[in-house]
Amino acid sequence: YFQSKGYSYLRLDGNTSSGNRQQLVTQFNTQPSMFIFLCSTRAGGVGLNLQSASKVIVFDVNWNPSHDQQAQDRAYRIGQQSEVQVYRLVSLGTVEELQYMRQLYKNALTSAAIEGVSKQRLFEAIEGEDKGELYGLSNLMQFSEVPFLHRIRVNVGAQSNEVTGTGSSFSSDAAVAAMTHR
Repeated sequence: YFQSKGYSYLRLDGNTSSGNRQQLVTQFNTQPSMFIFLCSTRAGGVGLNLQSASKVIVFDVNWNPSHDQQAQDRAYRIGQQSEVQVYRLVSLGTVEELQYMRQLYKNALTSAAIEGVSKQRLFEAIEGEDKGELYGLSNLMQFSEVPFLHRIRVNVGAQSNEVTGTGSSFSSDAAVAAMTHR
């Protein structure tokens, strides 16, 4: 897609040598024409300083929410001059959506344990030996008719900055233009 639009980009993944990583980061941070840096959350989530980035687009949901958070934090660095916007692309009705559901569940448990704050409940409690399990039958079945992300939008509404659009809204020229500039 980027090539067809004439956009230059950099790529960092698990196959990128450690010596080449810093060269790519320096090139991204110093060349304004180089405004797209494709990183996997695992390879790009640690040790990078991408303070010239103003947008982070997460499209590969990880089972561990800390990996996604670390990847986002690469743009929230000392020297950041712009407001950082994070877009999370999740396909409705897929395993990816279930993974994202698990992230929200884990983050809610972490907040409750650390801060002693229980956030709005989006999941039904599971009793018996499966107590606390996110993927209990009642939780799985409730998403077969209405995808989870639609339920979040209804339950959280304007407070959610992660659910910003669905379907074709991300493929419009205006949406792509908004996401592909510093």
